[in-house]
Amino acid sequence: MNTKLVEVKHIADIVGEWGIISCAFSYNICQYLISRFLVGLGHSGLGRALELANGQVDRAEVTIRKALQMNGKSIDNLREQMRQLANNLQTTQKATKNEKSHSALDLLKTPNMRKYTLIIWYGWIVNALIYYGISFNMGDFGGNFYITFLLSGLMELPAQLLTPLFLRYIGRRKLYAIFMIITGASCVAVIAADQSSWLRVLLALIGKYGITSAWNVLSIHGSEIYPTVVRNTGLGVSSVVARVGSISAPFMTNL
Repeated sequence: MNTKLVEVKHIADIVGEWGIISCAFSYNICQYLISRFLVGLGHSGLGRALELANGQVDRAEVTIRKALQMNGKSIDNLREQMRQLANNLQTTQKATKNEKSHSALDLLKTPNMRKYTLIIWYGWIVNALIYYGISFNMGDFGGNFYITFLLSGLMELPAQLLTPLFLRYIGRRKLYAIFMIITGASCVAVIAADQSSWLRVLLALIGKYGITSAWNVLSIHGSEIYPTVVRNTGLGVSSVVARVGSISAPFMTNL
């Protein structure tokens, strides 16, 4: 569940000023900066792996010994083990360089892959457009703005919990179609509902549930369609393409 949407409601109740709210949600950046100086890249598994892969055994040994000292532990023959690990990493790197590399262009090379990719991209754009369109405009559906915004965030909880259960019994494409029909029907029904009625809010919440569930299904379905060698690339590019819908969402009310 997107807990930030739930947190915004409570902070907005207390603060009220959008500028202060923005500062309040930037605490994650401050937390990262502080932890960066306290921990450092060298103490992370990624940092040590990079140092060993580049042959910087001495530097990696210093950081590991410091981490062991902080945890009150020690390892015998640490330098010998690290040199052996560094040799293994360098051997693996050489073998990997000889393998055929893949890029985002592979997503569009063959007709079938191109068809799948364009369909997935279209789905991601539509999902992002509807998801953020509903989230950004919950206050326009009537009722108390803070309550409707809170309910909008809470609607993601059943979407996250129930979707994996539905996926066990219903196919990916069929389930995605069901959720998109629910979303589309609720969004169209909002237009016909009375402006001051809570029915508009209820329909918008149903649409939020439907589009959140559809996005979960699309993410899983997309990862299963792409071959292993381009799976991460395919999902990454799809996520980038989806930002077209996210950027367009705030302007949909002007149409």
